[in-house]
Amino acid sequence: MNVLGKNKDIRKQGSHTIKKQINGRGHFCMITLEIVPSNKGLEFFYEKNEATYWNVAIELGVRLAFEQHISGKTYSNYSISVKEFKWMDIDTNLMTVCYTSCRAIYSAFDVEKDFEFPKINDEGEFIFKQ
Repeated sequence: MNVLGKNKDIRKQGSHTIKKQINGRGHFCMITLEIVPSNKGLEFFYEKNEATYWNVAIELGVRLAFEQHISGKTYSNYSISVKEFKWMDIDTNLMTVCYTSCRAIYSAFDVEKDFEFPKINDEGEFIFKQ
């Protein structure tokens, strides 16, 4: 499914926040991404170097959103800038960041309600489309 439509040249911004307590375990992450068309494939920029540990999870979440739902292609021509990123020592892990990044891309393209995955089940496990 290609949801880019005719507006693929427009700058987009998407954000997502997760604040959940599931089975006594907290999940917290807040991210805001800016998406701009590029001719260099999918590239990432970070406003602050504090996100360095989390970069792999941010990029995985973005790639999952694009590959599985947004463009249907392995490589999309967008520049992704992380404008805001908040996390907590105890309540943030790589899966939480990946999930939040994926959902921020959905938000930017206004398709967040169209997709069931990724989701978090009642045990606190992250479920991604297979």
